Amino acid sequence: MPRARQTRRVNIGIDQMIDRAKQEQAVWFVIVGDVFHTNRPSPLHTAEFLWRVKQLKDAGIRVVILSGNHDHNLSSVTAIRPVGAAFGINEFVEVIERPIIMGNFLMMPYCSPSSLGEYYELISKMDLSKVKYVAG
Repeated sequence: MPRARQTRRVNIGIDQMIDRAKQEQAVWFVIVGDVFHTNRPSPLHTAEFLWRVKQLKDAGIRVVILSGNHDHNLSSVTAIRPVGAAFGINEFVEVIERPIIMGNFLMMPYCSPSSLGEYYELISKMDLSKVKYVAG
């Protein structure tokens, strides 16, 4: 399948998920990395992402990004912060780079092979008794 057609299909799916999140009055919209296909997104892909986040912000839905391998070190996400500030969306976007517990979710971002020991140590110190779901 050509990349442009595949991208259109993905965008349609994302738009349907956003519509559903708004209908269900979701509190969070969790993006389990990657935000972009590369760690250097094009201006078009950046604008599309910001437009979708603004839709969620306008509906009062927080965006939680579990960083993926293309988001590692947040090279792609930090690139959008100045533009995100202009849209007033930065306070609605939370980027998770290390395992944390949010509500009854254990949020697990991308873990590089060199980070496995650190992640294991972090998780072994957590109280997992209330965790019902794992996102990652």
